[in-house]
Order: sequence, then structure tokens, then C-alpha cells
Amino acid sequence: MQREAGADLRSIGLQTSVPCPEQ
Repeated sequence: MQREAGADLRSIGLQTSVPCPEQ
């Protein structure tokens, strides 16, 4: 689940011009 959530955050971050919101 965390992996899927991370992938979603990464996709959203890239769309929002963000390098890594999780970091």
C-alpha cells in the first residue's frame, strides 16, 4: 500500500512541479 501511495504521490508531485513531497 505504501508503495502504491508513494507512486501516486510521485505522479502528483511531478504534475505539481514537485521533486518529492514525501521527502
